[in-house]
Parts: sequence; structure tokens; C-alpha cells
Amino acid sequence: MVRPDDADDPAVFTPEEPLALLHVEDDDQFAETMAAYLEDAVGDFVVTRVASAEAALDRLSTTTVDCVVSDYQMPGMDGIELSRAVAERAPHLPFVLLTGRGSEAVAREAVDAAVTSYLPKRADREGFERLAERVRDAVARAHTAVSYREVFDKAGVGLTVRDPETGQLLAVNDTYCETLGRDRAAVLADDDTTLGSRVGPSESETRGDTDRDREDTRGGDTDRDRGDDRPTTAGAWGTDDDRASAFRDAVETGVGTATWAVCGADGETVWLDVRYELATIGGTERVLGSLRDATARRELSDRTTQVAALHDAATRIQRCETSDSVYEEVVAAAETILEFDISVADEVEGDTLYPRAVSAALSEDEYYETTPLDAEDNLAARVCRTGEPSIVADLTQRDATPADTEFRAALTVPIGKHGVFQAVSRTVGAFDESDLELTELLAAHAREALSRLARERKLRDRTRELRREKERSEVFASAVSHDLRNPLNVATGHLGMARRDREDDGHLATVADALDRMEAITEDVLTIAREGATVESPEPVALASLADDCWRNVDTTDATLQIELPDGFTVGADPRRLRHVVENLFRNAIEHAGPEPTITVGPLADGAGFYLADDGPGIDPGNREEVFQPGYSTAADGTGFGLAIVGEMAGAHGWDVAATESADGGARFEFTGVDTEPTS
Repeated sequence: MVRPDDADDPAVFTPEEPLALLHVEDDDQFAETMAAYLEDAVGDFVVTRVASAEAALDRLSTTTVDCVVSDYQMPGMDGIELSRAVAERAPHLPFVLLTGRGSEAVAREAVDAAVTSYLPKRADREGFERLAERVRDAVARAHTAVSYREVFDKAGVGLTVRDPETGQLLAVNDTYCETLGRDRAAVLADDDTTLGSRVGPSESETRGDTDRDREDTRGGDTDRDRGDDRPTTAGAWGTDDDRASAFRDAVETGVGTATWAVCGADGETVWLDVRYELATIGGTERVLGSLRDATARRELSDRTTQVAALHDAATRIQRCETSDSVYEEVVAAAETILEFDISVADEVEGDTLYPRAVSAALSEDEYYETTPLDAEDNLAARVCRTGEPSIVADLTQRDATPADTEFRAALTVPIGKHGVFQAVSRTVGAFDESDLELTELLAAHAREALSRLARERKLRDRTRELRREKERSEVFASAVSHDLRNPLNVATGHLGMARRDREDDGHLATVADALDRMEAITEDVLTIAREGATVESPEPVALASLADDCWRNVDTTDATLQIELPDGFTVGADPRRLRHVVENLFRNAIEHAGPEPTITVGPLADGAGFYLADDGPGIDPGNREEVFQPGYSTAADGTGFGLAIVGEMAGAHGWDVAATESADGGARFEFTGVDTEPTS
């Protein structure tokens, strides 16, 4: 389960593409069915499958994923054990467990383990749709928890998170530890989880035994509800009930406050105002505690409220479905949480800033309708260009022209590449570093939400483009098949009848060869049209076995095949299209490499690809890029499409292919960007 105290080293992925799932499943048929449905029917998932828990841990050491989906019953380590192992490596990585029907015991165990969610294992549409929904929710919750942790860690007040049932201390931030003068591990290890021990040394004990005093107060918080704004004198006690009372108030009513004393790093008693609030953190109810010097009680209250409210605002922002609603939430949070009276959120479109949300207090003549990004006298444009936030205490002392001459102070923060947020005031020096810090956190949440929306738009556009590309290809293939094949068949039929009467006619033999070549060209063009689209669901293919099969399907005459691949060498590919690649390269070598060529298939030195090479005369360096162009051929009877098909198939897989020179001086075709997995 994602917990705020697990986030010292958060392992969170911010996908630029559809959600990446690692599926741990030893049932091949279920794994294939699930991957096909999530990738093809649902469409916003990319599934990588491994067959064991050990393989999953190996894959996680080299690959970043958004979520792990695992079967429970597996050989070796089961799903519960795997979830714990994953949590040790990546505490924030969501883990969804699939259990068999009626596995109540497993479900109970999953609740106590590091499992984000569990559900029955079903190989049907309803089951897969429910799984997709659970995964999306788990990833969103993990992302929200990490976003909250950023606010938590960067807050200028000491913060704690406790279990509302036991009072156990689950997390502290750096400011809290600095206030106590102790490191995080010591604070968490020594905390008094009962919230009921005596804390704070008496005056006599302070004089008599400082070391013992520190041991008595190592839990961190002390307890004393004064009922006024003045610190009590050093040496006073907080009673057992005082300490527990504030915590119980928070659990029962939502808020509890007290003034407590702690023994500081120098042995002196430090008095603090402490506030507990009930809050939902990462989808779980917790008690958020904050503390600061008693002389700053008002500032403490405001800051704590802002931190808790920013968490809620971050959640709302992440749920926005349009960019306009993101900007509106940012301005609303600036008004209600940061208490900025006048603010604007601008969006970048091309080389211009456009206001997308403005404070209710602003009239139309108090902000610019548009702002050129290259405007030198405009703070918003300057911050957007440089990406550096800005605080201006007095606009009359800067080379910037405000929209209204009454505006004296400005706080401007970039929202990534998407836009800029600006707050202004009619009071000089209205903004400080604390305002900047919280505004940057607010802008960071907006940036993440806008980036997500941009990725989703890009994915939708790409999906539409692929669909249009597929439709165009199908229309083209249909036209080729119908409009060329029919006249070819007619010509071939009439030629056959003519040759019965004139068997030795050389002209008719030439016509026959031409028709055969046209038929071959037609087949190659159809292959490119039908198979050139992007490969969306590659699978591990044993390259050595596939090469052997292809060799048997090609007229190899006196050629020799050498396979120099390690045992178990696989490539992530569409097997049918990879077969086209290998067979066409075999035919190309047999046609161009001499009467008895040797053709070699092997891995690249870095393991990130493979090659096919021959010992023939090779390809002229000046022609090595042209060989993949449709129609290029050095053979009189060649179609010119064999290597074009190879190039199209490689591109469909997302690979790069290059023609180089082999060790024997022949042609060598190298495929890079390939997902390979050699095993011993």
C-alpha cells in the first residue's frame, strides 16, 4: 500500500505514453488474452509479461513501469511475497493482485501486505475492464500520494503523520527533525506511540541530569494545553491526559491543539504550538500534525491550513479533464488557500500568452488580453521564457510595465512549458519566499496535470492518425488487388492460349516474364501496404528458430546458413512481419552474393539488436541508404521492393535498419533499437 512514510526515495514513473504494466503470470493463454484486451480494446496500456516473480524483480531493476499486476498462485515466490519484495524496492509502485475465486484468506493476507488492490482473476471482458479501472485508480492514488509528499517535505513547519487508531508516528518531515535536533531514523524509532508518556524535564531535572532528560523526551512531542498564547515557564510538565487529549480531539472532531515542550538539541526546553488535523492522505485517513514556536501561533495555523488545503487542491487539479479547468483550479486555490486577491493564469499558444483564468477581483482593463512571449517589459513573458520564478517587491523600481499602474508587487511562477501564473498586489513587498514556495508547489501540480492532458491528446491524435493510415492502406491494398490483379489475370490467360499455338515464340516468352515480374511487384506493394502499420503488440520471438523456418521456405540453392545467436535469444516482434524481413534478406543475399554464399545471423555486440550478413561483393557505400527505397534494384529481373519491405517492417517495429559491410566484405544489415533478451 502506498504510504507517505515510504517516500524518502519515491520510485514514481511519470509516463509520457500509455500506462506501462508489468504482468506476472505463468499461464500463457491468460497472459496473452489480458494483454490483447488491455492494449487493443482498452488502448491506453502497454503490457510487459514475465512468467515468474523472480523474473519480475529482475525486470524492475532495469525497467520503469507504472503498475505491477500479479497472479497469486505461482511457482516459487507467490504474489503476496512478490508484493513485499516490490515494496522494499519501490514503495510507491502500485501492486494489483489477482486471486482465485473464493480466496478470502488470500484477500485478508493481501490487506496486511504491500498490495494496493486485489480482485478475482477473470478472463472475460468484465474482468479485464474492472482490472483496467483498478490499475488506473491505483496509479492515480500513488501519484497523488507522491504529490502530497512533496508538499509535506517542503513545508516550512514541522509536520508529522500518525495512525488515528494507535497514535503511531508514521512520517515526519525535515523541519520537524531539525526542530528536535535529531535525525529522522531516531525520531521514528524512539517515538512514544501511546501519546501518553510524561514529556519535558522539570527544572530540577534540567539542572541535574541533561542526558537523562533527553532520553525522557526523545519521543519528540511534549504536552501542555495552556489555554493562552504565552509559553509556560521552562520546567513545567505536560500531563499524560494533555498529550492524548489533543490527538483524540483531532480523531473525534477533526482538529486538536495544544502547547507542548520538547528538550532541544542543546538540552534547553523549547515550547511549541502543535496542531493535529484529520486528513485523507494517499486514500487513507491519517492525523496530520504540525508544530512551530509558540510565538508564531497565528502563522502556524495559517501554514498548516494551507498545507492541508494544497493537498486537496492537488487532488482536484489531477482530476481535471480540460486545460481550462486546470487553470481555473489554480486561480481558485491561489484565492482561497494562498489568499492572493489578484491573480491570472496564462497559457502559451505559439508565441503568445492568453489568459485562461483570472481572479474575480480583476476587471478586463486590469490584465492583458494577449501578451507576446518576446515582450521584454512584461514579467509574465520573461518568466515564461526563462523558466525562472520571480518576486518583485516594487514594480516602480523594475523595467516592467504592469497592466495597471496601481499594481506595486508581483509574484510570477512558470507552469512548465504550458504557461505562467502571476499574482499582483497594490501593496509594496506583499509577497515573500514562503508565498513563492507554496505557489511553486501549486504550479507543479498544474504542470503535471497539463502534461497528462497533453499526453492524452497526443495519444488520441496518434490513435486517430493510425486509424486513418490503416484505412488508407486498406483502400490502397484493395485497389491494387482489384485494379491490377484483374487485368494481370486476363493477360496471363490470353498469353497461355497464345502460347499453345506458338510454343517457341520468343516474344511471348518475354511477355510471360514481364507478367511474372508484375505479379511479384504487386505482391510486394501489397505487403508494404498491409504490413507497414505500427506493431502494437510485439511478443518474444526466438530468432534462431524463425531463421531456420525461413530458410526452408526460400530457394537456397547452394547457399549456407550460419546462426551465431546465443541460446534463448529472443526479439520483441510480430512473428509474421519478422518472417518477411528475414526471408527477403535471405533472397537478397542469394540473388546478389554469388553462387555459393554463406549467410550469417547473429547478435550485435551491445545486445540491443541483431544482424544478417553475407560474404558476397557487398553494397557500394554510396548506395547503402538508397537500397531501402521502393523500386531500387541492381538485378535486371528484380522488383526493387525486397529491401523496401525490410525497411518498412523494421520501421513498423520501431527499429532502425542500416546497410553496412560484413567482416568478409559482403553486405551486412544491422537492426538496432530492438528489445532483445538473450538467456543462457
